[in-house]
Amino acid sequence: MSWTSRLASALLGAAAGRFLEFVHDGVLLCDPAGKVVAANRRAAEYLGLEPGQPPHRLSLALRRNPDLVSYLEGLRSGKSPETITVQTGYPRVRFLQVQGSLLHRLAVLTLTDVTRLHQLEQMRRRFTADLSHELRTPVTAIRLLTEALERDRPELAEHTQRILTATKRLEQLVAQILDLSRLEAGQEQLSPEWFDPADLVGEAVDRIAPQAAAKQLRLVRRLEGERPWWGDYEKLLRLLGIYLDNAVRFSPPATEIVIRVFNTQEANVLTVTDHGPGILAEELPYVFQRFYKGQRQTGTPGFGLGLAIAKHIALAHGGEVFADSRVGEGSTFGVRLPTPAAPSGGR
Repeated sequence: MSWTSRLASALLGAAAGRFLEFVHDGVLLCDPAGKVVAANRRAAEYLGLEPGQPPHRLSLALRRNPDLVSYLEGLRSGKSPETITVQTGYPRVRFLQVQGSLLHRLAVLTLTDVTRLHQLEQMRRRFTADLSHELRTPVTAIRLLTEALERDRPELAEHTQRILTATKRLEQLVAQILDLSRLEAGQEQLSPEWFDPADLVGEAVDRIAPQAAAKQLRLVRRLEGERPWWGDYEKLLRLLGIYLDNAVRFSPPATEIVIRVFNTQEANVLTVTDHGPGILAEELPYVFQRFYKGQRQTGTPGFGLGLAIAKHIALAHGGEVFADSRVGEGSTFGVRLPTPAAPSGGR
């Protein structure tokens, strides 16, 4: 770099630094080499430095965080997500939400302290898991006592059956909350293996077939991918089961549900498409959130946990879920999973 370029960079850094002091979040400006040319006091604090440090000290602090360096490199190549959350540990642990953009040749990183939100989320998860564990014992006791009452007092069968139905629904809710808590906390261990996706689809279809037959629904398989998949077969079977259960529940009688498997260069993809009522555009971004039920689902069975569980199963595999819908036409729910190298010698 010539002396004129260095002078221009220094002047830009000084001017930008004064402007950035008015910004509440931390802001870093980095040159194409990944060096910090300007930063405000908040960014210096988040990187564990005193305000007023020279750019080279800020660059060293930035390089101490591999996640920030990786995000910055990905930002320039167009491979970084819109935002990430990173942890910094000096002088105290913080969780920072990082959002980047490119301004001519400069990369702009905005750092927002979300430590409190992270702590509250951890507290929520612990509370949910603890509450679910505590509920399991009394719910099981209610079911066992009701079953005993049904045997001993057959004249009360109508009432005991209602109690048992409600109790089983409550047991299902507790089990789903526990599963979701474990998945969110990363406590659910995967047992990955190579498998044929046709086997996965076939087993899921066999399980849902009685419910589909009751509504005269046609389950159509379109298996366009030939390579084997790598993942936890049972958990992915559950993910597909959640999609199919929703599709059967919301499909009009005598319509078609299409299960499609195909491959791209980067991913293995599975989708389930129905011809149900569809989802409003403003509700679509929230369908994978826990306990979320749209306006058209009000009063329908379910707790709004299935799609949240599906999302975390996909995340545990390094993949992602997605959805597309048109009101009055139907919905497509899918999952993309990364494609590891194929096993030597086939499956």
